[in-house]
Amino acid sequence: MIVKQRDAQRTTIAALDRRAASSRDAVRSLACASAASRLRADVTTQHAADLIDIQFGQSDEWAVIHDLRLRVGGHALQINHVLIDSSLRFICLDTRFLEFGLDIGAQGRCHTVTRFESRPVASPINKMAKDVRMVRVCLQESGILPRRYHLMQRASVQGFILTNPGLRLNIHPEARKLRDTGAYASSALFSMLWKRDAGSKKLFSARLGAEDLRGVAERLAALHEPVFSPALLEPENLVDDHTRALLVGQY
Repeated sequence: MIVKQRDAQRTTIAALDRRAASSRDAVRSLACASAASRLRADVTTQHAADLIDIQFGQSDEWAVIHDLRLRVGGHALQINHVLIDSSLRFICLDTRFLEFGLDIGAQGRCHTVTRFESRPVASPINKMAKDVRMVRVCLQESGILPRRYHLMQRASVQGFILTNPGLRLNIHPEARKLRDTGAYASSALFSMLWKRDAGSKKLFSARLGAEDLRGVAERLAALHEPVFSPALLEPENLVDDHTRALLVGQY
């Protein structure tokens, strides 16, 4: 089930562009133009979202959240996609490298790989390890997990980087030591997740039903911090001075 789409929808960007061009309020016009620009540059692509939706979007035993931005304990994090299964496994996915292979060295040093070149990039493994820790904190502190016999049900959190199946993926043994994180070709990871799901059905009798699973995913998605304030697209005469002041501060 798909619970949240990515923020960078074409219709949203077009609406912001129209408002930027037509608004008589210079501050609002600038804010709309800035928001549209940020959405165009968003790293959660429609191609990646479609790939995940094909695999998991029609299943009642998986909930899909695209483009999740959270603030946890003063830390801001953006996760391209979150999958939640009915045994409360939270799978964070980084799909920024779907068009590349990766060479991940010791201490997480990383290069993207194509058939023609290799380029250094900031370590996605280290970023994902931090994101996984922050999501665990969020689940503990937010109260979004269901309770059974007055006790919060346990959840697991893992994070994976997806790469192009047709390109090289090398991971140094030191980089593999980071707990609950890893990098996989997209096709291999999807197959592994479905196999684990089938195995968990045999191990866990207390799996969530579809509505309870949706409830967990919706509560997590409700914590999302959007790229822009929805007030930007409201009719101008409905935006009061307080809201306008917030827009000025935000942009």
